[in-house]
Amino acid sequence: MIDHSKSSTINIFRPSSSNRSPVSVFTSRPSSSSSVSFTYVDIALRIMYSSLSILFFVIFFCCVANSSAEAPDPEIVIESWAEQAYNWFIGQNCSQINNTVQETCTSMKLVKKMNYRIYGTTPVLGQKFAAVYPDGDSKNKTYFDGVLVLDPFPEARFGHPILVFYVNIFNRSAGCDETKGVLVDDQYCLQFWTRNQCNRTAPKRGIRYKAGAILGPNCGEIVFLPMVHLQSEPAIQANNKLRCFSNLKEFNRRCPDLRAHDRSIRVACHPLLNNDKNCGFYDNTFDGRCSTSQTCDHAVLLSGGWNRQFSDVSTWNNVQNVKNLLMSHGFLDNNIGIFFANGPKHSGRKHSPNRYNSDEDSDESEEIETERYFSSSLKDRLRNHIKILCDTEYCADTLLIYLNSPTRSDGSSLLWDYFDDGMYAEEELYTPKELFRDIYRCKANRVVILADQNYGNALVTAAEARFIHLQNVMIFTSYDDYNRNAEKSKDPLTEQLLREKYFDVCLNDFRNVFYKSHKSSQFIGYKMNLLNSTLVGAPCTAKATSLNDPEARKYRGCSLAPLV
Repeated sequence: MIDHSKSSTINIFRPSSSNRSPVSVFTSRPSSSSSVSFTYVDIALRIMYSSLSILFFVIFFCCVANSSAEAPDPEIVIESWAEQAYNWFIGQNCSQINNTVQETCTSMKLVKKMNYRIYGTTPVLGQKFAAVYPDGDSKNKTYFDGVLVLDPFPEARFGHPILVFYVNIFNRSAGCDETKGVLVDDQYCLQFWTRNQCNRTAPKRGIRYKAGAILGPNCGEIVFLPMVHLQSEPAIQANNKLRCFSNLKEFNRRCPDLRAHDRSIRVACHPLLNNDKNCGFYDNTFDGRCSTSQTCDHAVLLSGGWNRQFSDVSTWNNVQNVKNLLMSHGFLDNNIGIFFANGPKHSGRKHSPNRYNSDEDSDESEEIETERYFSSSLKDRLRNHIKILCDTEYCADTLLIYLNSPTRSDGSSLLWDYFDDGMYAEEELYTPKELFRDIYRCKANRVVILADQNYGNALVTAAEARFIHLQNVMIFTSYDDYNRNAEKSKDPLTEQLLREKYFDVCLNDFRNVFYKSHKSSQFIGYKMNLLNSTLVGAPCTAKATSLNDPEARKYRGCSLAPLV
């Protein structure tokens, strides 16, 4: 018989006891004593819980210790990257850089270091980045720890060459050497990134990666900022992590003055989602501006924007200033159609352009009524409006088309990123072919196209191939390729237009003054005396001394249409 009173015990301490007195744990049947009794299972569980508590404490302590160490300042990291990337590029032989035009490379090297604008994203713990380009991915789909962009022509509209470096973290320098990268701070490997194909054609919706034909001399170069997003996030503009850095000592210290964030992210009007008469592809109250009894001056102002980084405050100011100038010279408010970026924030309201000056959000209003102010993404409405003005007899005396958008090397204007995926589709481009189809044998007395954007030469070349149908068309462009002197004059054609005090300046004089300092292309239809009039159709011999001069009023705005 077992004597329970003499059973062996294991003494442990009860954690809650203040005097740490021993507690008996019996290996056999518990006695009737007041001691707390446990089984072997209880002992194992207590040991396990104690071990987990210790492990949790160690993990917590490590996390606290790590959090106490400051994360690297993004500006310091980016500046270090930019310094090494710039030095690497300057030291390269332009003829040996893959997929880069030697002439372009040379012109980029001539730019002073202090003029280079820097964009970038720094590493995020446990995350990878991916990049999407408007004209298609630059190479194979790849993921990286950071990205660096050097923009040698920061004041020029996009569509100009930039330098892109992908950054990965390497534990050893040999790994970076194997990829022909530039090692920075013994851990960051910078790899110069170029395209392995030329600009692709714009696919229809749903066909996103089809390679296209050569469209210009910049084959292999990257000419648009990428949309950089975390691999774990959807590829949409709102998730774009690429940002400009302005406080770098030896580089450009100015970043673009962007429009307010809430006004420059999403399309204000989406016809497929908004059941609103002011938000449709067609709107007769807007498109049908042709009067049966009057011939008027009309204008269409297009500034596509593409995304927030491409449509800064200056683009909005250009559109607003040109509109005000036209109205001061007789163009009726109702006869000026504006297709700008993502359109007004609130349908049916007015907004004030003075609020487009910072990243601060505001609900104050704009001056432009939404009835005549649309997103550039409404491509069908844009084209329909131009066609009506051109196809209607005695509708337009002067038809002015103002273009101020990011541009592809074939002269195509990028509209707003309607599908919000960072890559253009057919619906998000306005090509020269489409433009000239819309003004085909236009019935206006004169069509004046002011293309203050890149690659004007491509636009003129396309017009020359169709000259027989463009007899009354004049095209003035700013650059044959892209603006290399944008710090002196960002939008020279617009500036020249605004500089002229009155519209009684003869178009021929306007052309001579502008092209004296700008060696860009132009197209003049062979209709007689096209250049021997002012923009509003007054003969060059009719000199007005003021806007209220009867001679000036005679040709401004509208006139009675001929009886038919």
